[in-house]
Amino acid sequence: MLERRGRLDPLLVHEVSCVIQQRIMELAVWKGCRNAALYMSADGEVDTALLFDVLSGAGRQIAVPAADESGDYHWVRTGEDVAWTAGPYGIRQPRDPQRVDLDGPVVVVVPGLAFDGKGHRLGHGKGIYDRLLAQMPQALFIGVCFEWQLVRRIKVDENDIAMDWIVTEKQILTCSSRARDFCGWA
Repeated sequence: MLERRGRLDPLLVHEVSCVIQQRIMELAVWKGCRNAALYMSADGEVDTALLFDVLSGAGRQIAVPAADESGDYHWVRTGEDVAWTAGPYGIRQPRDPQRVDLDGPVVVVVPGLAFDGKGHRLGHGKGIYDRLLAQMPQALFIGVCFEWQLVRRIKVDENDIAMDWIVTEKQILTCSSRARDFCGWA
C-alpha cells in the first residue's frame, strides 16, 4: 500500500482528495460540531488542505497532531497566527506546538494505509493515531482513503481504535451505530 501510494500522480491525488473532502463536508455531523481534529497530509495521502481551509473559514476550532521535543504526539491548536514547520516524517506541524483540549463534540479525520468495512485501520505500526484517538473517546472518527485502499479485513489488536465512518471518493461507509447517533448533536 505504501509503495503504491508513493507512486500516485500528485494531480490525481489532488483531484480525488477534493471529491473526498467535499463528501466529508456534506456529512450532517457538522451542524452541531464546532471542533475538528485533522491530520496534515503526507505525500500520497488524501490531502486535507481544502477541508482545513473550509473549516477554519467557518470558525471551527481545529487541532492537528504534532510531536513535542521528546517525540510524543499531542493535539495542538492551529490558527491564522500559527507558523508551520516540517515535523517528524516531514509532515507539517505548528512551529511552537501548544496543546489544546477540544471542548464539546469533536470530529476527527484520520488517515490510514488501508481500512476495512468494519472501520479497522492499518497505519504505519507506530500507534501514534491510536494513542491520539484514545484521548477523545467521545469523538466521531472519520477514516479517509482512496477507494483502492479499502481491503476485506484488517487484523486488529486491543489498542486499535475503529473508525465510525470511512469516506472515499466513491462511497461513505457507516461502520458504527455511533456514526448514526452522532448526528443527534444538532
